[in-house]
Amino acid sequence: MDFDFEIKPSSKQTKSYRRFNVDEVREDFPILKRLVNGKPLVYLDNAAT
Repeated sequence: MDFDFEIKPSSKQTKSYRRFNVDEVREDFPILKRLVNGKPLVYLDNAAT
């Protein structure tokens, strides 16, 4: 699963995009392979810490 998201451009760029591969990130966190009530475990972070 891929998502497009915008990255703040540097002073020389006008716009830049990267592909965000959810499956690749999930591989880095084995606990995210776990099912809870038959659904994949999801971690949401609001980046306030």
